[in-house]
Amino acid sequence: MNSQKFEATLETRKSKAGNDYQVLVVKITDKIEKLVFLTAAELELLKISNSKSSLPFGK
Repeated sequence: MNSQKFEATLETRKSKAGNDYQVLVVKITDKIEKLVFLTAAELELLKISNSKSSLPFGK
């Protein structure tokens, strides 16, 4: 199985309605980003992991 690494960041954005939301932004190329909407549990796991290691999320 082949694997490939991608740059990703956890960002807080504002919806058209003015509400804040968090989304994982995966950078595919210089011009293409993939937005990944996570559940509340998945977001908490990322936050917990970030507090215990040096993951790039939330920086």
